[in-house]
Amino acid sequence: MDIRLLKAFITLAETKSYRLAAEALFITQPALTKQIQALERIIEMKLFIRGRNGAKLTYIGEKIFLEAQILLKYHNHFLITASNIKKNAHNYILIGFGISSFQNVPKWIHAFSDKYPEYEVITRQIPSSTQIKMLMQGELDIAFVRMPVHDSLNSIILSKERIVLAVPDDVEVNASNLNYVIETHSLLHIKPNLAPCLAEQTKMMLDHMNIFSNPVSATSDLSSLLALIAGKNGVAFVPASVRHFLPKGVKLIIPEFEQPGWDIAMVWNPKIRNEKRDLFLEMVKTIVTTP
Repeated sequence: MDIRLLKAFITLAETKSYRLAAEALFITQPALTKQIQALERIIEMKLFIRGRNGAKLTYIGEKIFLEAQILLKYHNHFLITASNIKKNAHNYILIGFGISSFQNVPKWIHAFSDKYPEYEVITRQIPSSTQIKMLMQGELDIAFVRMPVHDSLNSIILSKERIVLAVPDDVEVNASNLNYVIETHSLLHIKPNLAPCLAEQTKMMLDHMNIFSNPVSATSDLSSLLALIAGKNGVAFVPASVRHFLPKGVKLIIPEFEQPGWDIAMVWNPKIRNEKRDLFLEMVKTIVTTP
């Protein structure tokens, strides 16, 4: 419904005069009449009785009047809220991160908030592939993701991630008998479409160890995967950074052989100008380059 029809109805009901209502709405009386008639056609009911003494609400009109006022109030509140959101739309930074940057990103956000309290930092834990798409589309300001990324994006490499074997803490295992442990336990994993890099690294590890095993019991997130391991449901290759929040009942085994691993970087889209994002970038650059 055109909100102008509602305003016309309320104004005419309050002034009881087509002339006064038209003046208040800055329209002509014929235009006001057309708006009232249009509203009456929509609701299929007569709202006013027009006579010598002006416009009088019908019984139906009186019943609808209060509801119309409430609806217009909500409409005005919506416009005010939208306006405030627009004013503050550029007062926040949206940052995406994953497990591999879990330890440092919260510290940097805290430091940024202390230095620039006027800006809000919103974080989301998002898979690297999704973060890259959001950066390209301007839906994310900064991403902490695995490399490589699209050539159009800028990046600073922060650390290197490798995978380790997570096992129940009562399993007798060391770096020399990993093959036996993997072959005698269910190999769990996160769904490849949700963690493609981890799936790729797991496959590389299995190939390197000459183990022909298909991961089972796919889960949707790392927390669930670790919970399954703690419950003695199997073992899994996981990023070494899970050591920062390892649940009770799980231990990590580091393979003895060299692993390629992958770089973790802070990434942003230089084609999009964002002064607040740049302040965060400069702060992190200073922190990571300070001895």
